[in-house]
Formats: sequence, structure tokens, C-alpha cells
Amino acid sequence: MIITSEQVGKGHPDKVADQVSDAILTEALKQDKDSRVAAESTIGKGMLFLTGEITTKANLDIEAIAKETIKAIDKDYEDFKIIVNISSQSPEINAKVDNSTELGAGDQGLMYGYATNETKTFLPIPFVLATKLISDYEVKLASVNSNYKFDSKSQVSYDYKNKRLVNINMSVQHDKDIDLDTLRNEVKELIFDTVKNFEENNNIKILDDKTDIIINNGGTFIMGGAIADSGLTGRKIIADTYGGWGRHGGGAFSGKDYTKVDRSAAYYSRYVARKVIEANLADIIEIQVSYIIGQPKPVTINFETFETNKVSLEEISDFISKFNFSLSNIIEELDLKNIDYRKTTVGGHFGKKELPWG
Repeated sequence: MIITSEQVGKGHPDKVADQVSDAILTEALKQDKDSRVAAESTIGKGMLFLTGEITTKANLDIEAIAKETIKAIDKDYEDFKIIVNISSQSPEINAKVDNSTELGAGDQGLMYGYATNETKTFLPIPFVLATKLISDYEVKLASVNSNYKFDSKSQVSYDYKNKRLVNINMSVQHDKDIDLDTLRNEVKELIFDTVKNFEENNNIKILDDKTDIIINNGGTFIMGGAIADSGLTGRKIIADTYGGWGRHGGGAFSGKDYTKVDRSAAYYSRYVARKVIEANLADIIEIQVSYIIGQPKPVTINFETFETNKVSLEEISDFISKFNFSLSNIIEELDLKNIDYRKTTVGGHFGKKELPWG
């Protein structure tokens, strides 16, 4: 079985949009812990359009936050026209969420949490490696060499039966002053270093002389980012989660406050899934929860171990039942009122030691 996962860099237009939305959310919560935020961003072709709903006591200069965020990603965005069209949260939703005896879910929907013991971060091998490739590219090339830009993609295909990398594919935006041969040689060297470190950290050997390494297969990639393309908040939900392993309920994360169970319940489901693996109850687990708007607790909690359980399913069910999936507890246990959500936006929302859900 060959599974492919991808990751994108912080200069990818969709990730630029995500970063703007999470910057707005973070500033709102910094000033007012009870802010209600659903900030959406669309960027491209010289324009950034901000919409959504925000109810807060915070004094927000939304345009300034957005401008500072995109300028930090690429100085070419400094002159982008910014349009703000944001209203307050719907009073009908507010009545269901805040005006009950216990904080209710900000929407209906289903969410998934996933964990596996195949890496130290409890995430799948191809996804962890795809994410690490982008992280290393940003740190070791794009941040220090002006020939490289932050719009980038990686894609890793891993053969689980034969435990080997089938191919590694990277595409990176670059300046016109670097030729493709030089770029491919430098990125290839980075790939080898990253894979070697990954192998050492996880005590595995997965790269061989048959692994196909492909770099900028489309040729030159000079025009990129939000100048050449457009981006939307929440359009990289698979890169944000498990890279194709583990299902996704469909709800995006970025720009949403902790009452939005699309985000908070997905975080908690991952947190509980990780605890199951840490307790050595299974090799793989996927947890599904579902909520109804205005209700404080999920209406369903299900799980699947894909026949990797090391104890009975009843024992795993009992273990999961000890966790409190009510929205109020999720917020408190994961400290969601005090998170810098900008730390979640790039490189996936899971597998980071600095985040409570891990």
C-alpha cells in the first residue's frame, strides 16, 4: 500500500490567507478572551478581502493586522489593497452558544482525531516527512537565500508494505537569478539531509537508491504566491491535519475561535487519540465526534482501531469515556483561550510539542 501526503509552505496563497485569519483571531483573544471570531480571508492579484463575523470588546485594527501579517511573509504584498467587510456574530448563533446554562457548540458537524505510533509525533510517516521538508526548506534556504521564496509544496509517497520511500516531490518558488540546475542540486541536498535526520530520529531506514526525487518538475517557478495565484482560508484542511491518513469532517480551522467545534473538538479528538497510543492500547486510532449547535456535549463518539488494538475494544471505549468532550471542558483542558493560534497555522495543526493537544 502506497500512501501520498503533501504539505505547503507559509508563502502558499492558501496559507497566507490562513495566517491572516489566525492573526486576527489571536489579537482579538489577546485583548478579550471571550471574543467570538470567524475571520475569513481571500487573497490574490494585488488584493486581500476580509470577511466573516467578529463580536469582541477588543480594539482591533483589522487592516493593520492583515497588512503586517502579509508583509512579514513577502514584502511584495506591502502594496496590496485591503478590503474589510466584517460584521458581528449572528445574534441567533450567539443566543445558542452563550445564553444557555453551559457553553454550547458554535455549529453542528463531525470532527475526527487520529494518531499512530509510527513516528514520535504520533503522525503518519509520509505526512511528517512532507511537513519536515517544508520546514527545513523555509529555515535553511528561503530564510537565508534571497533566490528562494516561501511559496512551496512537498509531496511524499511511502510504501507501507515494503517500508520505503517511493518518491519525493518538491516545488519551490525562486528568483529569476538562479538557474534550475543549481536550484535542483541545492534542494536535493536539503532533501537528503532532511530524510537522513528523519530516519535517525525515528530509528528507521526508508530512503534507497530507487527512491525517485523530483524537484520543480514544472520547470521554472518564478511567479508565485498571492501575486500569481489566489488563496482562501481553510482550503488546505488535509495539509492541516493528517495528510490523507485519517478522515476529515470538512470543517476548516483557521480564523475560528474555540466555540467553533470544527476546530476545538478536532483538537480534543486528536488529544484523546494521542493518549490512546501513548497508553499502548492500539497502534492506530481514529476518533469521530459530532455536535449539534447550541448543545454542550457531543451527540456521538465513535472510534476505529483498524484491527491494531492491543486490548479489547471495550477497554479502549472505557479509556475514551474518561475524557470529557463537553465544549467547556475542551476549552479549559486545552487552554484554548490563551493559545497563540499563529503557531498552529503553518506546518499542520498537530504534532507540535508547544501545543497542548500535540
